[in-house]
Amino acid sequence: MLSLYGLHAAFVQNNRHLSLLIGAADLMKKSFMEFDRAQRQAKQKNGIFLVIDGLRYDVLSELEHTRKVTPNLAYVAEKGDVTWAVANAQATQFVLPALFSLTYPLDHGGYNNGIRHRPRSYAEQLSDAGYSTQMMASCNVLGITHGYDRGFSDMHTAMDSRVILAHLIGRNLQYELKRWESGDLSKREIVSLLKNEFVFLLRRVASISEDGPGITWSSRLRKINEKVAAGCRAEINLFEHSTDTVIEKMMTIPPVLYWRYLGLKKPGFGYWFWRVLEAVRWRSEKFFAKYNFPLLFLAQFETKADEVMGALSDFVTRNDGPWSVHLHLMDLHDCRSLSRPSHIFKRLIMWPKWVWLRLKGKTKRRASYDTALMLIDREIGKVISALRSVGRFDDTVIVITGDHGNFYAGSPRKRGNVALRTHCEDIDIPLIISGCDSIPKNIGLIDSMGITATYLDALGIAAHKSFRGVSAFDGGCEAVITESAGSGNADLENRDLYFTVTTQLYRMMLVLIGSQLKILGLFDKRSDPDELLDLSKDPKHADVIIQLRSYLEKERADILAMRGYSQPEQIYSNTCASAR
Repeated sequence: MLSLYGLHAAFVQNNRHLSLLIGAADLMKKSFMEFDRAQRQAKQKNGIFLVIDGLRYDVLSELEHTRKVTPNLAYVAEKGDVTWAVANAQATQFVLPALFSLTYPLDHGGYNNGIRHRPRSYAEQLSDAGYSTQMMASCNVLGITHGYDRGFSDMHTAMDSRVILAHLIGRNLQYELKRWESGDLSKREIVSLLKNEFVFLLRRVASISEDGPGITWSSRLRKINEKVAAGCRAEINLFEHSTDTVIEKMMTIPPVLYWRYLGLKKPGFGYWFWRVLEAVRWRSEKFFAKYNFPLLFLAQFETKADEVMGALSDFVTRNDGPWSVHLHLMDLHDCRSLSRPSHIFKRLIMWPKWVWLRLKGKTKRRASYDTALMLIDREIGKVISALRSVGRFDDTVIVITGDHGNFYAGSPRKRGNVALRTHCEDIDIPLIISGCDSIPKNIGLIDSMGITATYLDALGIAAHKSFRGVSAFDGGCEAVITESAGSGNADLENRDLYFTVTTQLYRMMLVLIGSQLKILGLFDKRSDPDELLDLSKDPKHADVIIQLRSYLEKERADILAMRGYSQPEQIYSNTCASAR
């Protein structure tokens, strides 16, 4: 009989052998991935990174149904792969830093300034590798001032400068002005902030000219932007001569109307007419949105997919490469808009087909959402045809995803504050990829940062040291953190911060109030896919809560430490009265 010492020695020896085997397997796996990446890099394929704003995962979750609604999306998915991904935030402004800089939305001071202060843009990696990098977008946030142009050779962005101005004032500056009024900021600090943010934006908008390089605008949008540009030049002059006048205007004029009074000391004749009109429009939009009314009047000019993707089809047939195109479309996000009647008519033509698909059980989503998606799909088909006409479809890496989900398309719950919108319909998005080797099976989770990492990996582009995304080719990650400061200013030190932790099995929502973490909800994704049954108060799930909270404590340790977090709050609540 072996002695205890002998048993121990045998056990240790076997463990050593096992460790050596595991280590060898890991080394072989790593070597294979590096070899695979080197092969992709040697090919230097072209790439298209298409972000369909508001594209939900359930559009692609059953390809048999997808073929009926969006055959071209299904075609790309069937030629490659489609997998479930989770967004790092639930709104466009929040999540774009994750997609472009592969850092968390609340990293580097938050998303107020886009990626201006982030270490690196994914486009800069491509540019340094010799790629011609093109931005084609109808998203206002991507236009100017937020740094998303970093690394792009050319910008073809159709943005409404009125909206950019309104967003800066309404979401960021009025918050800071209130802090100044309450004594949290000095006069010198608020003036410095306005110079760095407001005057910076005015100068960027004022630099827009009719022959601006790489900008494709309709005649109507051109007139809007040139009028705003002229007003910005006058406002800069006013700020330099009378800063107090500009501050007073900013505190009294509704942000959406501010563009009308650029360069003026006081609103002139007709101010109250526009103010009443805007009040009626805003309240109507809010009311109709609350009750999911299918049509809304938006206060912006919209550029539609066909006006952007025509330029893409032309580009891919005329340029050999290597090139990479980033495309961001807003049609789906704004699917209820009445701003472009001609497009409403095009979608009405598709309505009978949608009714048939709904009756056949091929879709459970609303008509406004699906018909907007059908029009986008038609344009995707044209791009596929353009690539095929020059023999480039199979050698072009195509990634299609959403920046976040879409509540309006369909939800089992009432519409809540944006801070609390992190359920499956809000943040579950697809990752579609074709034109490269298949992504591994049984991978972990992919987040927004990981989607961009996968795109770069498919092109053989090395990651920057600041990038936090894990590529699907590297196995993904164990848990995804979704985060924001809710609507308005992302003040990391003073505002409540909202986090959602998603794993393969569970989703848990939390809020950081001061230095305390409170649990808002816990859901079992297997038994409750619609996330209706909150398990956060069930003692049986205490270990699950601890495990999910540990992911957050490890991954966002810097933010938690900055807020003075030390021990978890033991009293959990199902609602958050402080949501704002």
